[in-house]
Amino acid sequence: YRTINNLPETPRTTIVACLIQNGYAYWAHCGDSRLYWMRQGQILLRTKDHSRIETLIAQGKVDPSERHTHPDRNKLFNCLGAPNSPIVE
Repeated sequence: YRTINNLPETPRTTIVACLIQNGYAYWAHCGDSRLYWMRQGQILLRTKDHSRIETLIAQGKVDPSERHTHPDRNKLFNCLGAPNSPIVE
């Protein structure tokens, strides 16, 4: 695909999938695609982004207030189509 379309890199993507069956929800995700639940009028995030900025925040190296402005905010460490195998959570 990359060679045919003269792309500098192989296309990559993120994914989230959810199966609701017999009263249970099962989900998996890779990258920064997100799954939310609606509970009693609140929107609850159920997945964590596989991104550089979220890793830095979790390590205490960056303040959460920088989430939307930090230079690394769009860098992913996990996605489909990368040279290394994806980690599906």
